[in-house]
Amino acid sequence: MTPRVYRGPALASPVPDLTLPRFIRRQARQWPAAVALVEAANGREVRYGALDCMIGRVAAGLAAQGLHPGQTLLMCAPNLPEWPLIA
Repeated sequence: MTPRVYRGPALASPVPDLTLPRFIRRQARQWPAAVALVEAANGREVRYGALDCMIGRVAAGLAAQGLHPGQTLLMCAPNLPEWPLIA
């Protein structure tokens, strides 16, 4: 099977050269009240400031349990806006 390459229109703005957590932190510092994620099923919104705070709390909790950067974590959960907390 021959691989296919699909090309679309050029992006409206450049893609930032950041990891997801660093992008979220930058957005949270600039626009903490802006909507970061929306749960499609019920419209629940998560704002950048709250998301950044939750990421910090999850990271601290995982570190307290002995998980270190570079180690693997398996998470099994429904598709929810909280997925980036583990990114």
